[in-house]
Amino acid sequence: MKTHISWPHAPPHRLLEKGTYIVTCGTHQKQHILNTSQKLTLVRDLLFELANKYDWQLQAWAILSNHYHFVAGSPDDTTTLKKMLSTLHTLSARDINRIDNTQGRKVWYNYYDSRITYEKSWLARLKYVHHNPVHHGVVENAELYEWCSAAWFARESPNAFVKTVNSFKIDQVKVYDDFGVRQLDGALRSGSSMPEDMECGGSTPLLNTPAKQSNSALKRAHSKEASPQFKSAVTRSESEHLQDNPQDSKAVSSERTPKQLRCKYCNSTAIVKAGTRKLKSGIKQLYKCNDCLRKFSSLHRNAKQTDPEIILKSLIAACRSASYEEIRRFIERRYQRSISTSAISKWVKEYNPPYLKKRAKNNAVSKIVISNVFTHRDLNYNFQIHVPKLADCPLKELKEYLVKLPGSIDHHTFETASRCSQWLNPSLNINVKHSQNTQACKDALKALQFAKTNYQRHDVVEQFMLNCDCYTIASEVPVWMSLSECAGSTALSNQGGSTPDTSAPQNMECAGSTALSNTPAPQSSKSGVERLSRAFGPPHSETVSGHIDLLQWKFNTLYILDFKPNTRKENKQKVASQLSLYAMALSVRAGVPMDRMRCAWFDGEDFYSFKP
Repeated sequence: MKTHISWPHAPPHRLLEKGTYIVTCGTHQKQHILNTSQKLTLVRDLLFELANKYDWQLQAWAILSNHYHFVAGSPDDTTTLKKMLSTLHTLSARDINRIDNTQGRKVWYNYYDSRITYEKSWLARLKYVHHNPVHHGVVENAELYEWCSAAWFARESPNAFVKTVNSFKIDQVKVYDDFGVRQLDGALRSGSSMPEDMECGGSTPLLNTPAKQSNSALKRAHSKEASPQFKSAVTRSESEHLQDNPQDSKAVSSERTPKQLRCKYCNSTAIVKAGTRKLKSGIKQLYKCNDCLRKFSSLHRNAKQTDPEIILKSLIAACRSASYEEIRRFIERRYQRSISTSAISKWVKEYNPPYLKKRAKNNAVSKIVISNVFTHRDLNYNFQIHVPKLADCPLKELKEYLVKLPGSIDHHTFETASRCSQWLNPSLNINVKHSQNTQACKDALKALQFAKTNYQRHDVVEQFMLNCDCYTIASEVPVWMSLSECAGSTALSNQGGSTPDTSAPQNMECAGSTALSNTPAPQSSKSGVERLSRAFGPPHSETVSGHIDLLQWKFNTLYILDFKPNTRKENKQKVASQLSLYAMALSVRAGVPMDRMRCAWFDGEDFYSFKP
């Protein structure tokens, strides 16, 4: 009888019969290649597409920086797995190498597959894959990680089944199947290039065990498993905010520390943790105020069984003149969720988007908002124009600039220019007005209810205000300006008969551009070496560039708005310098008089504005 030997570098693929399989694959030499959100999303979406094409029913998945897992039910022809993964690896490697400009680099290593034959083994591996990001120390709550199936599983599965799966420990998965698992275990322990996390040896998992990792497991996961590059893989909107506001870089989940909170009753900062509360949507942290002795939760939104993203998409579609039946079909097709029209009507009444009262019902849904995505320094900026609201703006040159921008923008300028947020003008003399509970604050506070993580805050505020308020005409507007344009531009002078304001930044800029020269640009730790990254351009560039978060036209004034999640902690002089440069660049590009602009930065509580 011939004996088959399984080698670590060439794992066997025993696709013998129909069933449920767990598949694991790592990158070549365990390199953290999938270190950005763009690459992770690329692999995830491609996996979904191919699984649907080859009729593999995904039950769990997790995609990390140097490996991925998934559990799936096979079709009758199990040999299609080889073709599916071959296509996945070929297409994803090609696109990833194109993103990194590394042609011919080997991205993936051999994959391992194992047919699951016991129910307990299946449950243990479901838990293991769902919570793989927690196991590696990437996040503390797997449901906050968008490239794994934990949130989908908790949302779609019956509560009893979720509790059963979560009762298994994930430190070690030691429930053997009929074949394949022991060879996989030996390959991992022999030092092959597979991820170290697929441990198939240990104690048998016990039912009704609390689904909490031990402290030793968490310490181990935080100490060695997660790549620093991978932990920085975030969406564009919040990533840019972290570049402009380094003090917020520690905010990696929706749960805030007591030092970041204020009491909702007395506004005190004497906050301590006070246990947890178990809700249908999960376990939520409670806090106690030592001044008024009241307890409260840090959540902005009430716990809902429906995904907040679905509610936000429904409100946006309603503001774009879609009927409730059209919205229902869209949600069912996009999210595989059956939502009634009465539920959509209830959401619209609850959140009451202001734009619903004045929406243009005769416009086609697809033409209300025009969207273009620009990639500058490896970050995606979703430039959007709200056509009906822009039509109400009397500034013809501004409208012409925004409409023609996708075809006239010079993308090379944004790769070589300095960022407006780099500069600080300490001599800038402005009168900042502080307000609270303005309409922008109320809209932001309402929008923040839909942000499941801190990284989503920027995007949901922009989406909600562009589609649902009555004043926002554009978002993520790119602007740029050279010093020569600044010095020779007549657009920067005050118009309309008003007298020049000697404290205005345009006067300082045009008089030798001192705002860009008084303060040295950021330097690296090594003296004399300029820091170049996607966050900062060349420090002494003759051009500045940036992206305006929101443009509003109201009260016969053009507002340049910048959303800052922690407005009170911002350096007013630095933010004012940044927004002043935005105003000047927009004046140069679109010919908008400076005396018709007002700059502001805001969050859900505070609104700071000034005249540029």
